[in-house]
Amino acid sequence: MPQRRRRWRRKGRKWQGRKRRLRRPTKRRKSSWSMRKRKGRKRRRWRKVKEQAEEKIFKKKREKEVEIVKEEDKEKKMKWSEWNDRGARK
Repeated sequence: MPQRRRRWRRKGRKWQGRKRRLRRPTKRRKSSWSMRKRKGRKRRRWRKVKEQAEEKIFKKKREKEVEIVKEEDKEKKMKWSEWNDRGARK
């Protein structure tokens, strides 16, 4: 008798899983701690890559702006520190 009871319980659990599968067509595994950790690492690495790309774009834009300034007044050359302060003074 106890064996049969156990079997029923197992069947119920199976049905729970089946319900979930019916709701979600894709098969999803419970993500383990190591997988979550890896995902976090990937996300962090991706963020770093993204920041580097943004920096590159920003540098290019800044170089263009510097060129424009040079064309405007060639006799007065700005230092990088001055260029950084210019935005704060505006």
